Amino acid sequence: MLDDNFLATRQIRPRVFQLTLRAPRSYKNPDPVPTQVPDRYTAYINTSLEYAKRVSGSKFFDGRTRSKSTNNVVHHVRQLGGTASNIKDAMLLSLDAFAASADAFPPLKSVVSGLAFLLKQAQLVSKNVEAIYEFHVLVYDIIRKLDPASDELSPSAQQAIRILAEDLEALGKDMVNMAGHNKLLRFIRAQRDSEKLQDFTKRLEQINAAFTRSMLINADTKTTKILACVEPLREDIHRLSTLTRSLAVTLASNKVRPK
Repeated sequence: MLDDNFLATRQIRPRVFQLTLRAPRSYKNPDPVPTQVPDRYTAYINTSLEYAKRVSGSKFFDGRTRSKSTNNVVHHVRQLGGTASNIKDAMLLSLDAFAASADAFPPLKSVVSGLAFLLKQAQLVSKNVEAIYEFHVLVYDIIRKLDPASDELSPSAQQAIRILAEDLEALGKDMVNMAGHNKLLRFIRAQRDSEKLQDFTKRLEQINAAFTRSMLINADTKTTKILACVEPLREDIHRLSTLTRSLAVTLASNKVRPK
């Protein structure tokens, strides 16, 4: 006949085993948003928020926050600690402003949509806070180069933006493939996914560098054209200055000439 201690043990063991199986469920949906910002990104955060404020205007903030003024929104985001999610939202607001002014040139709107998409995908690919912020910094750098206050785009600048749109689309597709992995597999391969985001960051660096070179070449071309137009004016001004000096000398000599 079995004693009471043995029966109690047999009843407890299945429960302990069941609890052991259920314990990992608390990690089923890990927090996808890093809550602490590295100190070395403080300047970037402040600048990006101010830039979002300047570019977007209050009407773009009102749709996503309860604050009625842009200043309150920036203050509110800072009060929340400048998390990755908050900074991402601020940058998305900047891109909303670009989208509203990019209808005249579809490739530019494609770039804006591509950057917004990459911002959202970064946190789905990796949970590494450093990797996410490195990626955010690059996206922000491209946003700054697409300032809507800039002059009308030249043909070479338009071509550079078309290429940028194509590169961002290709990068976005690869990030979707990575983010689309099964959640359990993503949890198991967290370290490798973090390295994968770093690979995406390197690709975005190359895209950004190529776009920067194209825009610099465009700026140099503009400068050359301006100098070509200014040079004849400089020659005319030089001739006018010479004639003025000669006239001044002549008038001075006439005044001192004895009668």
